[in-house]
Amino acid sequence: LTVVLEDIYIDRKPRKAVEIATCHCRPQPSEPACGDNCLNRMMYIECTPEHCPCGPKCTNQRFQRKEERTGLEVFWTSVRGFGVRTTTPIPKGSFVIEYRGEIVSQETCAERMRTIYKGLENHYFLDYAAGLVIDGCRKGTNARFVNHGCEPNCHIEKWYVNGEFCVGIFASVDIAPGTELSYDYRFESFGPMQQCHCGSKKCRGTVHSCIDCFQPTNNWIPRIHQKGRETRSGRRCQL
Repeated sequence: LTVVLEDIYIDRKPRKAVEIATCHCRPQPSEPACGDNCLNRMMYIECTPEHCPCGPKCTNQRFQRKEERTGLEVFWTSVRGFGVRTTTPIPKGSFVIEYRGEIVSQETCAERMRTIYKGLENHYFLDYAAGLVIDGCRKGTNARFVNHGCEPNCHIEKWYVNGEFCVGIFASVDIAPGTELSYDYRFESFGPMQQCHCGSKKCRGTVHSCIDCFQPTNNWIPRIHQKGRETRSGRRCQL
């Protein structure tokens, strides 16, 4: 894995915001600037440094400032390959780590699966937007090693940042030191059901969103994070 500090756009150039979303926050001595009541934050939009009324005190620029929780550790699990755990407490709602990679079209992703990724056991794709996929297989961050959980302690959020989307993993609950991080892949099937080994009492048995609506088809378009070998048959669940 080559760690990158920002997404790499393969099939098109990165876009810049046409209109700047400016909040109406004002720094307050008793609370962080651009906190939970910030209009931009409530709409999952990061403030632009040059236009935010709070200036350098703004706390709604986590992706732009490349923030990441300290104490994240990649480790080898017994049955699920690599995973990520924290060595420090993570409060509920905290931004944990950004999921970065190469932004490619679904067609490029399918071509890579047929060629350079053919025969690989693990694939790391995440749905981006408008027919695009984040490919974290070769370039990205350690976010790609966060495993699926049917009762997860984290979740995915997609934020609008200066004309493009950024995808991050956020804490859904307070997470204690030594705990493995997980989020629900909501894996959409393109082949045989993949068995889940999360160990939760609420385990669904597979990493798929729906276990009753799989139907074979000749079409294959990657739509969401995949970890484990898949075939080019099947379609995603329509929920």
